[in-house]
Amino acid sequence: MSATSLVTVSGARSRMANLSAGLTMAVLILTVGRLIGGIAMPALAGLLILVGIRTFKPDNVAMVWRTGRTQATVMVTTFVLTLLIPLQYAVLVGVGLSVILYVASQSNRVTITRWVFDEPDGLAIEAPVPAELPADETVVLQPYGSLFFAAAPVFEKQLPHVTPASAGSVVIIRLRGKQELGSTFIAVLARYCDQLDEVGSALMLAGLGDRVYRQLETTGVLTTIGPDCVFTATPRVTESLRQALGAAKAWRATRPGDSRHPD
Repeated sequence: MSATSLVTVSGARSRMANLSAGLTMAVLILTVGRLIGGIAMPALAGLLILVGIRTFKPDNVAMVWRTGRTQATVMVTTFVLTLLIPLQYAVLVGVGLSVILYVASQSNRVTITRWVFDEPDGLAIEAPVPAELPADETVVLQPYGSLFFAAAPVFEKQLPHVTPASAGSVVIIRLRGKQELGSTFIAVLARYCDQLDEVGSALMLAGLGDRVYRQLETTGVLTTIGPDCVFTATPRVTESLRQALGAAKAWRATRPGDSRHPD
């Protein structure tokens, strides 16, 4: 709380208030300094109590409490620590705990749904992802959530399991809106592409941004998947997905020997 705020709350109307307060303070310190020294700490304590009361807002506390367990945990932990350790360290621990809980929660919130088109130009219908990849089908997968390194294993577990009976299928993973992929997730894509290739199926990616495309290119995974199997995003939503569906249809019709480089 600054001196300007104090004098303004007390009724000051001009800039002379701070000067007058300073002069008054100087006179009191020079004349009755011992008495002033006796009330400094109680006055400071009272000021801190007033600041604390004005800062505490029950409505905001109730909102944080109701928002979720993560927010409530961080709030309670920070509050308890402020009573046990210095304030700056308590705030630092609260911030660190918030980051850790956020990363942990986001890594478990990755979900994949299958998009099914009942008509050639119709809208997509979300359906559960098949446990095993069926044969001679085009399976469009849409992941939701962050795809950073901690979420890659969760994503991989939700992919359709590739079996010897999965031949002739094309899996299209739509990545529109993903600004960047981690190396662990890129490795998952390369590994899944190899599994599909071993049984005569193919992997295609749709809706890639420029940054993600460059990542695949520099890591060599673009060559593994095949440039003809990767479709970059356009201003028109689902246009790249339509291109991938067309390429998948052509690939399944021709069934070339090298599924990574469809014609």
